[in-house]
Amino acid sequence: MLLRHLRPAVRDLCWPGIRIDLASAYLADFDAAGCALAAADFTRTCFGGATRFADATFEGSALLVGARFTAGGAADFSRARFAAELAADGLSFACPAVFDEAEFGSATSFEAAIFGGPASFRAVVFHGSGKFDRATFGEHVSFQDATFERASAFEHAVFEATASYRTARFADMALFRWAAFGGNADFEHARFDGAAAFAKSVFRGGVTFHAAVLRRADATAAPPFDDVRTAFDGVRATTGGARIWPAGQREEPFEDGWVTVRPAGNELVR
Repeated sequence: MLLRHLRPAVRDLCWPGIRIDLASAYLADFDAAGCALAAADFTRTCFGGATRFADATFEGSALLVGARFTAGGAADFSRARFAAELAADGLSFACPAVFDEAEFGSATSFEAAIFGGPASFRAVVFHGSGKFDRATFGEHVSFQDATFERASAFEHAVFEATASYRTARFADMALFRWAAFGGNADFEHARFDGAAAFAKSVFRGGVTFHAAVLRRADATAAPPFDDVRTAFDGVRATTGGARIWPAGQREEPFEDGWVTVRPAGNELVR
């Protein structure tokens, strides 16, 4: 009953400026597609079945801290617009999660979130910072064509399956230090206009930075971001998968079945 009054498309029934608080509730087959919310609190809410926020607009803060999306359903946030802060720390999906073409207008945090099913952030735009530190991606995740206009962080993130950042653009700092990639990692044609840091990350599958663009040394930046050559210092990778690193990196034997990456000349390492 409430949701029918939150859809601007139904002008005669729409109630503008509504703030909803459904913290700790259980919501089955929750359909907020196309709804406009002034603010929303779904802290520790449990979503069962098919959950739809496609084309929804959050004009104020959106809280999904500790929310759970159960197995057997799906979560669709396609083309959702978050005009203010999105706090989703500790969020967990036991189902597919789709955020394709969503727009995040301010600081966005998925710190320690668990994506148990496939996750898709294709063509999303982060106008504010995007934080995924210590997040876990249990199945394939895609940030293909994503745009990060402010600092982004995936430090200590775990990618258990394939991860795609193909043609993604990082306009500001991009931190992947200590990240663990269990499947193939694809950064082909990605663009890093700000400082990039992959130091101490681990690649257990194939990895490609083919045609990726990393910024050159910036004497005005503070260490360790003052030289693009140090961006991969101490990275380790298994020898079982194909590997293409950006220019300026070279491999050295580390231990049986492993190599480490060190700064080098401007050759491409395969």
